[in-house]
Amino acid sequence: MDNPISTTIVISPSPEQSNFDDKFHGGELLKVLDQTASVTSRRFSRLYCITAKISDVQFLEPIEIGCLLSVRGEITKVGRTSMVVDVVGVKEDVKTSAQIRCVTAQFIMVGVDPITKVPTPVPKLPEHHAYKCNHCGHVKHKINDNWFNPKLNNHYSQYFEDTEE
Repeated sequence: MDNPISTTIVISPSPEQSNFDDKFHGGELLKVLDQTASVTSRRFSRLYCITAKISDVQFLEPIEIGCLLSVRGEITKVGRTSMVVDVVGVKEDVKTSAQIRCVTAQFIMVGVDPITKVPTPVPKLPEHHAYKCNHCGHVKHKINDNWFNPKLNNHYSQYFEDTEE
C-alpha cells in the first residue's frame, strides 16, 4: 500500500529526558507523540503536515527511563485537508518483557503545500479498508483491551493488530 494508515515508533527514554522523579518527562513524551502523529500523517498523505490540535491526552502510567516505549499512530478519519491520528503508547520492561499501555492521545493533522503553506487536500481512506466503519468513516480500532494479562505473549504486537495492507 502506498499510503499506510499506521506507523509504530520504538524508543528508549534516556536520562536527559527524565523529570525530577527519574521518569520520562511529560513534555518529552508529548514531543514523541507529536512526532509519531506527524510521521503517520505524512506517510499517509505524502504531504508536509502540521499539528492543528492535540486532544484527549491521557497519561495512564509513568514511564521509566531505559524501558522500551512503542508508540503507534493510526489514521482514523480523514477530512478534506485534515486527518485524525489516534496515538497509543505501550511501555515494555526490558528485563521482564512486561508491557503496559501508558499513554493515549488524539491529534488533528493538516496537510499543507510545502511552499505556500496553504492547506492541501489529502487522500481519502481506502473504501475497501477492512476496518473502516460504513456509517461514519472512522477506522474501527483493533487494539487489544487486555493490557495487563501476564499470561499473554509479551510482545507489543499483541496490542496492535496490523491494519496496513
